[in-house]
Amino acid sequence: MDENLLDDIIRRLISAKNGRTTKQVQLTESEIRQLCASSKEVFLSQPNLLELEAPIKICGDVHGQFSDLLRLFEYGGYPPEANYLFLGDYVDRDEKILCMHGGLSPDLKNLDQIRNISRPTDVPDQGLLCDLLWSDPDKELDGWGENDRGVSFTFGADKVVEFLGKHDLDLICRAHQVVEEGSSKLLTRKGRVDLETARKDQELHPIRVGRVD
Repeated sequence: MDENLLDDIIRRLISAKNGRTTKQVQLTESEIRQLCASSKEVFLSQPNLLELEAPIKICGDVHGQFSDLLRLFEYGGYPPEANYLFLGDYVDRDEKILCMHGGLSPDLKNLDQIRNISRPTDVPDQGLLCDLLWSDPDKELDGWGENDRGVSFTFGADKVVEFLGKHDLDLICRAHQVVEEGSSKLLTRKGRVDLETARKDQELHPIRVGRVD
């Protein structure tokens, strides 16, 4: 895609923010098609498991709500001055933090399994990829359980502790669910800790947007 055209589209989109309101931006069909094709090339050029460096801001589901995206940028800074990791339908990793859209899987034995997932691909009804996108934590559960969504599993804090310890990770961040408090933590019996001091035996943290320094 022509870089001058891309810069012009970004300028028009950013200028749509007017105080608390966001005005509509008219893009031609050709511009939209070029954006989709260029975005696809970027996604396919990146590995399934990204190893990123802090500082970085981790964001949950946007669901195409452009005004929400602009508010996130106003809150955390616009790229490239600020770095973002969006938890869509793909899985990423930041130092000792594993970030994903959905949750854990009983089929996930090592992180190379994520790296080796071929793309593009259809999401199956069961298995590793399905669980990474659809599984949910359950505070009342030990082990694995049935998911009310009718697909994938639920998992307890004990499975989080087991996974973090096995893979030498400190924290898991996920999206996929709306919580009234804006964020929530799945804790073990060892109690609540803050994100900045979380250790591998303590929590799984679903968030809409958070910062890792």
